[in-house]
Amino acid sequence: MNDINTDPLALGLPTVTAFPEQPHTGPKPLPEKTLLAVPTVEPDMLPKSLRGYAEDCVERGNFHFDYVASTLMVALGSVTGRKCAIFPKKNDDWHEYPNLWALNIGRPGEMKSPAMSAAMKPLNYLSKQAQEEFNAAAAEHEAALNKAKIMKKASDANALKTAKAAIADKKVKDIKLFDEWPVEPTLHRYTTSDVSTASLGVLLQQNPNGILIESDEVVSVFRAFDRDPELRSFLLTCWNGKQGYTSDRIGRGLNNHIEACCVSWVGGAQPGKILPLVRGAMRGGNDDDGFLQRFQLVTFPDGYNEPWSNVDRWPNTDAKDAMLKVFERLNSFAAYPYPCADDSTQGLRFDSEAYDRFVAWRSGMEARTRSGDETEAMESALQKQRKLVPAMALIIQLAENHESREVGIKALEMAIRWAAWSEGHQRRLYAAAMTNDIDAARRILAKIDQGKVSAPFVARDIYNNGWAGISDRESVNEGLDLLVRHRWLRAEEQPTTGRTKHLFHLVDWVTSAHIAEEANNLKRA
Repeated sequence: MNDINTDPLALGLPTVTAFPEQPHTGPKPLPEKTLLAVPTVEPDMLPKSLRGYAEDCVERGNFHFDYVASTLMVALGSVTGRKCAIFPKKNDDWHEYPNLWALNIGRPGEMKSPAMSAAMKPLNYLSKQAQEEFNAAAAEHEAALNKAKIMKKASDANALKTAKAAIADKKVKDIKLFDEWPVEPTLHRYTTSDVSTASLGVLLQQNPNGILIESDEVVSVFRAFDRDPELRSFLLTCWNGKQGYTSDRIGRGLNNHIEACCVSWVGGAQPGKILPLVRGAMRGGNDDDGFLQRFQLVTFPDGYNEPWSNVDRWPNTDAKDAMLKVFERLNSFAAYPYPCADDSTQGLRFDSEAYDRFVAWRSGMEARTRSGDETEAMESALQKQRKLVPAMALIIQLAENHESREVGIKALEMAIRWAAWSEGHQRRLYAAAMTNDIDAARRILAKIDQGKVSAPFVARDIYNNGWAGISDRESVNEGLDLLVRHRWLRAEEQPTTGRTKHLFHLVDWVTSAHIAEEANNLKRA
């Protein structure tokens, strides 16, 4: 491979070969990585029917309330799916479906997966019911199919006899062939965990109301994009629940059409694995397509500060029953029974008070996205609230009263609080991604401490090894630049017949104790 570029400014590298005179008191400590403060989900942000169940799960499991609450809301929205939309304007045909994407971020051991599993129990319950109904229908279908085969055999024999009579020029009746085959039943699916473009397409054809992707580790789906490049664009299509999709592939068949693709998504991620993807999206290029910002509900809470308590009791059955009734009720109707005025799509509009509040809220949100004060990543995240707020308001309204004809101010105010909560967690996520240089610098020092890198060295001596967090050139250069600015390394430009080589030396006053201390800071972080 070639050495790094000759333009040090483009790489963020210093152009000096020595430091100015300063006391030899050791290197300057690296900055501490601090996370922005974030809000928490308050219990009254959930519909009453879900609140008791969420609080019970959190108490018994010592979970973060945010993980349970956000996952419950996405699960309930997925059951509604395309059966009911919300029309945010009074006279316009703009509508949104309540399928949402949630990203739960936490370090290993913070119990995000058990919390998500607790919130997914209502969908598991509905899936079990659907499986039992399918098994019964499949048994009936098999019996009907066996009967149809017998009738088909008899029909074929009769047709042959009639044909022979026709040949013999006898009086002949019309030849009738058997064509009354029973329709094969389809299993109603609510969730899936392992998808490809082909498999997800079939699932959506069989489940036009939509389906929820449940992935314990979202990063694994991003890795699947390398094997299945079409999957990324397909999922982007499925985000709003309104667009159709037609696949024409040799081997899969032509004109494989899906009327409308509707996908909800609940996923987990560890900070160390998701932050590189966030940085990639913020740098532009292929990853800057708004995919990450489509996770409108982001949970990135503080680590546990509350003392652990051993709660050993039976679940609150009344709270669980109240929650299940909401899911069963919204699951029961094939389509929302009240069509929206002037449109064939079933749905609701805001009442007059809620409409005025929505217009005021949206005016403020749109002004912020056009102010130039936000990063491009946050602008994109804020713009996704155009769907988030009305969709959340619809979910809350239906949970409170499934016979509603309009979405009221209470549901809208709760939805706006959800948007503000998620925005705080998104800001923490994007800000954390921008402190990559601190993490990369400590990872480089850790490799020096382990004896895997010896000075002098060049940047490619690090990123060519594929070590976690410092496996790409840009991350390594950011870390090296920080180490030079904080007097840990000295950068030397060494002319060659080709590109200039940048060598990095440990500064004389840097000791093994200094390096070991910062390497330990990486573990603590």
